[in-house]
Amino acid sequence: MRKVLVYDIAADSGGALSILNAFYRYVSQHPTGIHWYFMVSVAQLPCAPNITVIRRPNVKKSWFHRLWYDVAVTPALVKKLAPDVLFSMQNLMLPRTRVKQVVYMQQMIPFSDLRFSFRESKTKWFYQHILGKFIFASMRKAERVVVQTHWVARRVAQRTHTPLEKYLVALPDVPKGDASAPYDIQRARHSFFYPSAVASYKNFGLLYEAVDLLRGAGVADFEVLLTATEEQLAGLGLTKNDPAFRFLGPQPHEEILKRYQRTTLLFPSKLETLGLPLLEARANQALILAGDTPFGREALDGYPNARFFDVASARSLADAMKGIIDGSIAYDPAGDPGMSGQYAGWKDVVELLRAVCQQAGPHS
Repeated sequence: MRKVLVYDIAADSGGALSILNAFYRYVSQHPTGIHWYFMVSVAQLPCAPNITVIRRPNVKKSWFHRLWYDVAVTPALVKKLAPDVLFSMQNLMLPRTRVKQVVYMQQMIPFSDLRFSFRESKTKWFYQHILGKFIFASMRKAERVVVQTHWVARRVAQRTHTPLEKYLVALPDVPKGDASAPYDIQRARHSFFYPSAVASYKNFGLLYEAVDLLRGAGVADFEVLLTATEEQLAGLGLTKNDPAFRFLGPQPHEEILKRYQRTTLLFPSKLETLGLPLLEARANQALILAGDTPFGREALDGYPNARFFDVASARSLADAMKGIIDGSIAYDPAGDPGMSGQYAGWKDVVELLRAVCQQAGPHS
């Protein structure tokens, strides 16, 4: 039996953890003829007849622990397990091992035109200027690279001078809310929803400015729901004393899916790999106001209930919000929620890993 080591000690929350869980669910529910080893930190994945889970929670103690596991501990384990392929789901190849590697790449900061200063964000500066160099090298050296969207494949191939054929574009599963519950268009025209973590590139400031413009124009009958907290946004120097804003804080994913069915999605973010809320709101046939970005255009291609605005213009966003509120932006209940274009899925990722296994030669 072939053996694949899935390496993702970095995933502990957010999109990275969701992707890891989704891949685990697929291989646990579909016979593949492969024995899977999942090496994780805090992710709660149960073992199964074809799955061995190796948990290393101590790796999250510090960057030093993370580096120690990447450079010293895990290469020794790889040698012991002797997998046919190592599937790194954390953007980077694992150093000091001769095993063929496939990389799942979902970190766009090193490939972005946005520049992050050390003063603005030490973490993002580190990703862009230090870790980014290793990510670039991994894209060049890996056997194959799995990405989530075509625009990412094109951007990464261009920046790393690698052939586009090296990249498999695999769209993650997109969950839906209650299929029996119709979209509440009347409520959605007065309720805007932005589910997002807090970061400078998430562009909350533009939303604050747009609401001020609406107030100046006498528009009052609306609310803006954020999964950020007032304290988190104050950390970015953003404060707002306006009754339109409701700071919900982090929400269970099930609750977020429900809110798509009675709100208009606002998505002013400047930088995403995928923009999962765009796909989720589309799958729930919601009204969507999205920034005019490469990821937004791909996620909403062919969807009639989406409108785009300039991510650098509060006036552009305010005008779009006003169009939702006064009904001048139409809603098509028959709008196709499916994605346009050709995308692979987890089945194709497994077949890719199987093919790389075959390249590794007869299993010893």
